[in-house]
Amino acid sequence: DGWLALHGRFGRLPLADVLAPARSYALDGFPASPGLVAAFPRVAELPEAEDYRAAGGLSPGALVRRPGVGRALDAIATGDRAAFYRGEFGDGFLAVTAGEHTAADLDRVQADWVDPVAADAWGHRIWTAPPNSQGYLT
Repeated sequence: DGWLALHGRFGRLPLADVLAPARSYALDGFPASPGLVAAFPRVAELPEAEDYRAAGGLSPGALVRRPGVGRALDAIATGDRAAFYRGEFGDGFLAVTAGEHTAADLDRVQADWVDPVAADAWGHRIWTAPPNSQGYLT
């Protein structure tokens, strides 16, 4: 919802063009970073980690392909929000969350326009989105 809202308000290029590089990395592959390799053992046995196991003994630089991510980006780029939330991604999300969420949750648009928060740090003024976001990571 956030990407669609942002593109709807400020986007100049077709959304498919904006998402094309990410789609290409997902489908054609990207080299595993040392951080990804270090984190992998924590999720290696999960069924959802198959894309990483398929990279063959995940090591730095190993080519990782994420075809499901590519299909999700296609759904976002070429369909409406229902193509994403009510398509393959939404179905998978509901299955993985095993009752924690419902289809009605996915039907509700959840993007909000909010004022950013700012702070001074190390001689710079930094801006980020307030909670509930990953702004705390900034």
